[in-house]
Amino acid sequence: MKCPFRTEHSPFLILTILFTILGYLLINPCKSGFPDILPKDWQKQSTRHFTLFYPRDDHRLADYIMERAEEDYQRIVKDIGIDPKLKANVYLAPDRESYEALQPSKEKTHEWSIGVFYPQENLIILLSPKAAKSSHPDLQQIMAHELTHFILFNVTKDRGVDLPLWLHEGLAMYEARQWNWHFRIIMAQTALTRSFLPLSSIKTDFPIERRLADRAYAQSISLIAYILNRYGIDYLNRMIGELVAGQPPAKTFYNVFGISLTEFERNWHIYLRRRYNWVPFLTSGFSIWFLISILAFGIYTYKRRQSQKRMELWDIEEQMDSLFK
Repeated sequence: MKCPFRTEHSPFLILTILFTILGYLLINPCKSGFPDILPKDWQKQSTRHFTLFYPRDDHRLADYIMERAEEDYQRIVKDIGIDPKLKANVYLAPDRESYEALQPSKEKTHEWSIGVFYPQENLIILLSPKAAKSSHPDLQQIMAHELTHFILFNVTKDRGVDLPLWLHEGLAMYEARQWNWHFRIIMAQTALTRSFLPLSSIKTDFPIERRLADRAYAQSISLIAYILNRYGIDYLNRMIGELVAGQPPAKTFYNVFGISLTEFERNWHIYLRRRYNWVPFLTSGFSIWFLISILAFGIYTYKRRQSQKRMELWDIEEQMDSLFK
C-alpha cells in the first residue's frame, strides 16, 4: 500500500517548503525566547537563575545587575533555608512610561515604585536609575529586594500557602540592606509614641497612605532584625519553614519561640521602646545615639553619591561609544 504523501515530486515539494520557511525567517527575524511585548532592538543576558532583557544602550547597567544577582541569590537562599531552583525573567525599563507599559497587570504600581515582582509570571521589572536621577536608587538593592519576593513566592506556590506580607517585605528589605536611617527614624517615632501597627493588620495588605505604609515597612524589617539579633538565623529559618509548611503565624511563633504571637509582639515592642527611649536624649547616651544616626546618614549619603557618580560615568562611556559607532 502506497503512502498517500509519497509522490515522485516529493523532493521538490520539500525543497519548496524549506525555502519558503527560510525566506519568511529572513524577512521576519525573531529572537528565541524573546517576549513579544519588548522592542526588537533590546538585548538579553542569561545566567543560571535569571534572563535579563534590556535596551541596547543600557548594557553597562545590565552587566552591573548580572554580576551581583547570582551572588545575592545564593545569599538569600542561604538565609531563607530553601532554594526554589527556578529562573526569573527581568526587564530593565529605561523610563517610567516603559516601566508601566511592561507591567502585565491593569493596575499599575505606585508612582514612587522603582521595582516590582509579578509572581504568576515569575517576572521582575526594574526602573533604570537614569529615570530616577533625583533619588539615585541603588539598582543592586532594588534587585535584591524583588529577588527575595521571587524566592519566597516560589517556595510556597505549589503548597497553596500565602506568607504574611510583613515577612515578605521585612525579609526583602533586610536582604536588600534597606534598614537605613529613614526607616530607623520612623521606627524610633513609632516606639516613642507607641503607635505600632498590629502584625495582624499588615498580614495581607499595607496601608495605602504613604506615611502608614512607611511605618509598615519599618516595622517589618525591624521584626526580622529583632529575630536575628535576639534569636539568630536558625530561628529565622525555622520560622520561615513553619510558615512555608502552612502553619498559621500564631502556631508558628509558639512552636519556634515557645511563646504566643501576642506575647512575642509585646516583647518586641518593649525591646524597641527601651532601645529608642527618650532618656538617652537627656543623658550621655544621647551622644552615642546621635553619632550613630549621623554615621548612618553619612553612609547613606555616600552611597547615593557613589551611585550618582557611577551613573554619570556610564553616561560618559555610552556617549563615547556612540561616537565610534
